[in-house]
Amino acid sequence: MRRQAVLFATLATFAAPSAARASDDAAEFWLNPSVEVGLDDDTAFELETAQRFRSESDGRVDTYFFRGWVKQDIADNATLAGAVEYRINDGGSNEVRTIQQLSTRHGILKTRLRLEQRFVDGADRMGLRLRPRLGLGFDLTEDGRWSAGADAELFLVLRGNNVGNDTGLSTPAVYGAFDELTDLDDRDEPFLQPDLLLSLAEGSLVALPGQVGNDLQEAALSLRPDLVQTFDDGYEAGALECLLSGSGPTVLLLCSDADHAREVTAAMHAAGHPRTVAVPAPVSGVHVVSYDGGPVG
Repeated sequence: MRRQAVLFATLATFAAPSAARASDDAAEFWLNPSVEVGLDDDTAFELETAQRFRSESDGRVDTYFFRGWVKQDIADNATLAGAVEYRINDGGSNEVRTIQQLSTRHGILKTRLRLEQRFVDGADRMGLRLRPRLGLGFDLTEDGRWSAGADAELFLVLRGNNVGNDTGLSTPAVYGAFDELTDLDDRDEPFLQPDLLLSLAEGSLVALPGQVGNDLQEAALSLRPDLVQTFDDGYEAGALECLLSGSGPTVLLLCSDADHAREVTAAMHAAGHPRTVAVPAPVSGVHVVSYDGGPVG
């Protein structure tokens, strides 16, 4: 039996970059308002939106989506649903998703199986992702307006949005794009971040995400916007940080150790990046250099 419902949910949670590896927890804040209207006893339409606010220092952009659902009860404890979603990623590639899902409930046990088709701006092809979820949930009030629960979900990439790419980047072209995009008079003098120095001195990776960067990255991505999806997939695979190598198009994925690197490599292969390889860092490691006779830092 369908009933009209209006829900405004605010959720604070943490994000692990990937189910494959949760190396660092990152705080997130979610707003997820939705409204559902019954069309008949077994059918409903839901309009759902979400605003997902994340720290830029983690390299994870804010996202927003608008999603329209049609839901059909096929049994007392089972609902079949389909949706169309438009997702906006600040500073990243926007995308359209079509979604089909089956939800069931057995007492306090909940299951959900969702299949997504992802059409990402600038990507080579449609991506496919399967998302099985298992959870516990129970009502806090008799009318069911308030409830509590916990869920665990897997993200299984059946087909990535991109295939291997043989298109290189001309270094002079990247520097030319940098000159066009950059006001050199407004650029700050380079300096070493204290947290970065401390992290390197202690051999810790905690402070590295958000402290490393490449001035040519914006220029390179303006010439090869498809690489934005590679960065998104890298974070999704669990990399601590994603960084353009030189003038590109190679992308570096920072990992905590060899096992982590192998896990990220496997996830990138599954996401449609078969040329991803795990390589060791330079044996010599990081060392202080000097310019104009004076040490840096």
